[in-house]
Amino acid sequence: MKTSVTMKFEKAELKSRQESEAFAYAGRYDGYNAFAKREVTGALKAFNFSTLQEGLEQYHSLLTQGYTQSAVFSEFIAGSLTFTLVKPENAQEIELKEEYKFVEAEYREEIDAYNEAFIEAEVQKHLATEQRKREAEQAQAAVAHRGAVAAEVRAALGVR
Repeated sequence: MKTSVTMKFEKAELKSRQESEAFAYAGRYDGYNAFAKREVTGALKAFNFSTLQEGLEQYHSLLTQGYTQSAVFSEFIAGSLTFTLVKPENAQEIELKEEYKFVEAEYREEIDAYNEAFIEAEVQKHLATEQRKREAEQAQAAVAHRGAVAAEVRAALGVR
């Protein structure tokens, strides 16, 4: 029985990666993620308002649209108001489905890349073994040929 050392797709690993993505999603904003090196979505959304009155009016409207309060404090700095709210559940579900698709695609690409690299390393190992074998055979043939030529020269010269 031969054991495979290539990577295989495993549902448990995918589930673990998706759970990690859901945890990260819950605590981040939409935007470019330098660690992931891509645009990501997040459950948090910041709303900026130029006046307190506008902010309070929009805050109530956003709550009726399904947004909820977050653990991130609101800020009122120099007349500008920023609320950080959690997106509505239905929006989060849609975005998380897309994030899960990306996580799965990334996982499958990782498996393919690992397996291709493993196969290439095995091919190179086999080629190197064959090359060493050919070189050893050539060296033995060269020694044998030299011995045969030396024997012919000795015979022609009548030397033992």
